[in-house]
Amino acid sequence: MNISIRELKNLNFTSILIRRAQIYYKGLRVKEIILIGGITFIGLVFNTNLFIPKIFLKWILIMLSSYSLLSHAFLSNDWSGYYYDKYDVNKKNRPLIKGEMSLTEVRILSLILLVISLILAATVSYISLIIVAAIVILNYLYSGRKVFLKSVSVISTIIHGLGASLGFLLGYTYNGTLDLRGIYFAFYFGIVYSAGHLNHEILDFDSDKKSGISTNANVVGKRKTFISSFILFSLSFLYIILLALNNILPLTLILGFIITYPIYTYFFLKTFRSSLDYKAMIWFRQKYRIIFLLWGIFMAIIIVFNK
Repeated sequence: MNISIRELKNLNFTSILIRRAQIYYKGLRVKEIILIGGITFIGLVFNTNLFIPKIFLKWILIMLSSYSLLSHAFLSNDWSGYYYDKYDVNKKNRPLIKGEMSLTEVRILSLILLVISLILAATVSYISLIIVAAIVILNYLYSGRKVFLKSVSVISTIIHGLGASLGFLLGYTYNGTLDLRGIYFAFYFGIVYSAGHLNHEILDFDSDKKSGISTNANVVGKRKTFISSFILFSLSFLYIILLALNNILPLTLILGFIITYPIYTYFFLKTFRSSLDYKAMIWFRQKYRIIFLLWGIFMAIIIVFNK
């Protein structure tokens, strides 16, 4: 079969587009933003009394704003942490480190996504815009090279917790209102995300130590940090029970706690017996992410059916 030069050029152009799409997929960490964006989605569901067509446009705008914001955060963190990350063997396959994306490209894309997120939030409500702006400020405080609170133990974890709570409120306030019920539930996601951040610091323990970054794990050690993470995760489950008993959440969610918490505890104990090296922590993270993904789906379903 004969293929013309034009057809060859088209095939080559298509393959380049596919390759660039694959690079951006990895660089934007699409899997992670979908998972983390679930916090905002639960906020939307939790503050909806009637599922009518006119609200879904706002839902779409809020979720697109959330995903753009998360992508901006990941790219800006890669951008600011480039000079540390390029010496980290565990991050050698990231597009920026491999040279598949340039620093300039990452900066421009990060700023474009930031502007998109702000514009989308502004079209929904002024509260949405304020929340997005607050998250952007927190992200800068955490990873901005002139501030870099990532290197301040405890504060760095608090920043992550606040960011997750605001992520929930971004969804919850889609109709332009905010109340104590939403704030109480938002604290739950702050606790969970703070616990996850501690595990992330254990993952980056060796590279952060070489770079002189004083994370919680490098200040108190991996095991104490891992135990602290377990305590926070445990408190998050207990907090759900407290909210359910006070009629802020459906009582049915306690059933999810009874099933989920023992499974999470089993994986924690199994990992705790290891050396808490990078491989062990990746294994543990995969397990608890699946647990909390299923827990989040269960939570959203229960909330919807209790409307």
